[in-house]
Amino acid sequence: MIKEIEQIKYHIEITGHGKPLICLHGFAEDYSTWNQLHLEGYKLYKIDFIGHGSSEKSEEQSYYTLPVMLSHLHKLILDVAGSSYSILGYSMGGRIGTIYALNYEKEIKALLLESSSFGIEKDNERAKRYEKDRILAENILKNGIQWFQEYWAGQEIFETQKSLPDSVKREIKRRRLQNKESALANTLLGSGQGIFPYCGRRLEKVSFPVLYICGNMDKKYTQIGETVQGQYKNFLFQPVLNAGHNVHLEQPETYCRIVQEFLNKNE
Repeated sequence: MIKEIEQIKYHIEITGHGKPLICLHGFAEDYSTWNQLHLEGYKLYKIDFIGHGSSEKSEEQSYYTLPVMLSHLHKLILDVAGSSYSILGYSMGGRIGTIYALNYEKEIKALLLESSSFGIEKDNERAKRYEKDRILAENILKNGIQWFQEYWAGQEIFETQKSLPDSVKREIKRRRLQNKESALANTLLGSGQGIFPYCGRRLEKVSFPVLYICGNMDKKYTQIGETVQGQYKNFLFQPVLNAGHNVHLEQPETYCRIVQEFLNKNE
């Protein structure tokens, strides 16, 4: 399905039947990362972010800024799913899903996060990350998508993906290679972690339940989950054994079970 919001075309894949669950993918990914996600009693709205998948890859950087992305995402969700739904986000999708849920709290039934940051709290560290993102954006524009795919696949955070079945690894590579240099650069500069506002403390006051999933082999995001666990009344941290950053691909059956049980209990 293609929906147009303020002259930008967005692609949405809808599967299943039941209550609405909005599924948001990670950086340089698309909706098909969720192909192994099957939940009884839920209708999955798998959205391609701007600049990703089959959504429009505009050259205009303003469309990639957080205020515009959140506004477009909200109009899109209201149009296709209504005004009461849960959100599931992986990595970048979890980060954007978090601030979205905080901005539209009354509509959110539950927030499910996988290997997601809440932003960078310290200003100096956020500034350093922005510079790192800016350099990466320049390198993508200079060196092309093939270079990006090899660089991104070589990141330590994706080390555990090397043990995935060849068919899954081919799909990950395909999704990365379908990207456009300018769209990835605009995403990094417009809504990357270096420009993203820290929103962790805002979770203390939310009324909806939050599930945080990550693999126990992903040390960075395990630490985030352990730090937040117990601080917020509605927050549940669920580490998954023998998995890294991308739990829904590395341990799909366990992932589906955890998500299903959480939704059944909390929605």
